[in-house]
Amino acid sequence: MLWPLLAMSIAGLLLGPVLVAMGRGRRSASAAIEGLTIGVVPVLVITRLLPHTMEELRAGALALAALGFLAVSFAHRGGHALEARIGRAVVVPTLLLHAITDGAGLAISAAAPERSAGWVLGAALILHRLPEGLFVATALAPPGVESSPRRTYVPVALLAIGTIIGALGGVRILSAVPETIVDGVVAFGIGAMLRLVVHTHTPAPDAAQRAVSAVSFLVGVALVLSLPDPLGVLQRAQPSELSLVQSVVPLFVETAPSFLAALVVTGVLYAVVPRRRASWLEATRPVAQAARGAAFGVPLPAGSCGVLPIARRLFALHIPVAAILAFVVATPALALDGAFLSVRLLGAPLTLARLAVSVILAMVVALAIGRFARPSASIASFGAPDVGAQAEASFGHADTAPSAWARMRDGFVDALDHLGAWYVLGILGAAAFEATIDPALSRMVPRPLDVVATVLLSIPLWVSTVGATPLAAMMIHKGFSTTAALALLVVGPATNLTMLAVLRQEIGGRAVAAYVIAVAVLGAAAAFLVARVVPASSIPAMHPLVAHRHLAVEWASLLVLAGLFAWSLLRMGPRGWLAAMIVESHEEHARDHGCAHEHHGHEHGAST
Repeated sequence: MLWPLLAMSIAGLLLGPVLVAMGRGRRSASAAIEGLTIGVVPVLVITRLLPHTMEELRAGALALAALGFLAVSFAHRGGHALEARIGRAVVVPTLLLHAITDGAGLAISAAAPERSAGWVLGAALILHRLPEGLFVATALAPPGVESSPRRTYVPVALLAIGTIIGALGGVRILSAVPETIVDGVVAFGIGAMLRLVVHTHTPAPDAAQRAVSAVSFLVGVALVLSLPDPLGVLQRAQPSELSLVQSVVPLFVETAPSFLAALVVTGVLYAVVPRRRASWLEATRPVAQAARGAAFGVPLPAGSCGVLPIARRLFALHIPVAAILAFVVATPALALDGAFLSVRLLGAPLTLARLAVSVILAMVVALAIGRFARPSASIASFGAPDVGAQAEASFGHADTAPSAWARMRDGFVDALDHLGAWYVLGILGAAAFEATIDPALSRMVPRPLDVVATVLLSIPLWVSTVGATPLAAMMIHKGFSTTAALALLVVGPATNLTMLAVLRQEIGGRAVAAYVIAVAVLGAAAAFLVARVVPASSIPAMHPLVAHRHLAVEWASLLVLAGLFAWSLLRMGPRGWLAAMIVESHEEHARDHGCAHEHHGHEHGAST
């Protein structure tokens, strides 16, 4: 029985490149294959590969996966080709190790005493080879270069050979290598795979292709979730905790009304807030500059596509540094979506205190750094601003918008498109955190160290408040300090590697270093003060929050949100929908991913 299973496994591996080759030159077919790849690969590695590594490494597997993601992300700064080369160097060995374990699993399946049990396990192993083939054929090629037979089939051949070796002697081979090393390599490679598969360098397809890709994406997700789950990952949980299956739907139901209300209020503010030109930020006094900078982005959907392009334009227009820094720090922290969600999950007192300290932090950091930071004399890194074009761009609604209703619709849709993926990821991440993290871990980490670790992890990554709020609530539920959870919400939105790179180009490395230190130290101090002032009893308990009987309006809100997310996904395609979570250093690149949303009849930006 081993050889038939082995043949089917390798056939599943080869099917991916064959499908890609058949779809090349056919736009709809290529879009469908791309959507299928984006759907099956991340879900497969998160629900199958990552949990296996966590059995041995526990939280260390998550840390290694994050490092792998960051390594490929950092390589992107050196150019697309470098990113692809590093991605191949990391991912191919990872997949080879996984192929050996797959082969060993096939051998165990073939030796199962019950033939039906062997075939069930074999089917699970076979079907997940298709995503590997799709990944090799699509994600490992440099941008603008079609996957040549050598670039595609050499890695596939290595994986096939690894599968055969694993089937014939994988158990002996793997027993000779410490399991922690194997799992560590695989966990690091998982992060690299996720970065490569959710990112693209190609222009967004047309509307029909985006819709086809979206449907294929949903089919791919459903396909992976329908596969047999030998480890029971989705139904496993720490003692006295909820499994992912038990918590994910209640979390969505509980938070859906808040997120939907945030979208509506964002749309209303977008309709009524008057347009603001960049010259509004040019107050004479630094305090006024910082205050206006903090208020400049209040109705902005605070995704990466909102803050970074506007900050770059403000630098290009020589707006005072204090105003720009206050805008960068305050806008993500004051996002309405995160605030509404925070009221439900963290309570109103903690939410109001967080918003207040975020404004204070933005102004203090802006004033402190703005006193000695001097913008670069050259704006060559961004290109000279097109003043004529920017004269028609502003923050807020345009004078030519046909009606207040149309402006409200534009703001609502922008917020939905920018924040939908963050909201879904935040809830899924919180549910996974609930199931996998043992509360005893919080007792093993001394109180000051959990804050330091949270701050250090928050600095390099882009953290949206709508995505981080469910995780912060779950951290408190698990026993981590309220200070650490607040530090995630205060420090995380104000820093990320790409934003720091932009700031370094404009105000210099010393000023950026001072900015990071100020945000980290003052943010942690502010979180500590808030945690001391706000009583812990005001924070809702997590288990009762998700376990109570939900109202009809909550279920109705979830159904409305599900329909809106499906509509957004069909319009943007999975690449564009996920792009809001990736901060890119080039505005044109972000626009390729659909971040500009110029199809709504307006443009976020700043003008003189």
